[in-house]
Amino acid sequence: MVAAPLKQPGTPTQPMNKPRPNPPQRESGGGGGGRRPGALPLPLRILLSLLIVWHLTAVALAPMSLPPSSPLVVDLAQRRMQWYLDALYLNHGYHFFAPSPGPGNLIRYELLDSRGSVIGQGEFPNTKDQWPRLRYHRHFMLADQAGLPSEDRQYRDYWQRVYLESYARHLLRTNEDAEMVRLRRIAHWPIPRDLALQGRKITDPEGYETLMEVTQRRSDVAPQGGEQTNIWPGQPIDIANRWNGVPR
Repeated sequence: MVAAPLKQPGTPTQPMNKPRPNPPQRESGGGGGGRRPGALPLPLRILLSLLIVWHLTAVALAPMSLPPSSPLVVDLAQRRMQWYLDALYLNHGYHFFAPSPGPGNLIRYELLDSRGSVIGQGEFPNTKDQWPRLRYHRHFMLADQAGLPSEDRQYRDYWQRVYLESYARHLLRTNEDAEMVRLRRIAHWPIPRDLALQGRKITDPEGYETLMEVTQRRSDVAPQGGEQTNIWPGQPIDIANRWNGVPR
């Protein structure tokens, strides 16, 4: 039989179970309900949640209202919520492109002399020629906004020609040696999946489509400030707000 070891004198007796600290008590509010210290009142939390939902809805509806879109979305974004979108500059014209992104737009032009020989050429937008980025973006918008979104092809082509001819006349004014400008608006489509699998590049010629070509001669150029914009009969257009495709 083995004897238990003797306890040394002066050694404190260890308790079997250590006492646990009491959990923190929650503050009791009026009506018997409780909330954590520093938590916002329930009505304020509900109000903030509604404001967040409203703002996120506005952020999503603004690009969704661009054509093609549903009349309901256009009515909500461009009428009922327009004051909020404009106040916070959310009505900027961005759009959702997936799952079917559309083409980019290019303006390519040739400057010709009196004998019809090419003496210069260029395109916009072009990251090499237009710099800094804001200047490139301005040229990008010039190429893109030459196409008016409309189901009426005759109306759409009319305004596209008006824009392109005005660009050509500006090029004649800024290039005194040119007697004629030949200008094309080109759609640059994303490369299809099957061509990408074949190793084709995004700059493959099959991805470009000429939408319209115009020619302007120096005899067509009026003095600076002497031109008047022709208005399509019976269909006045608000150029500043035409991006959304609906009247404001």
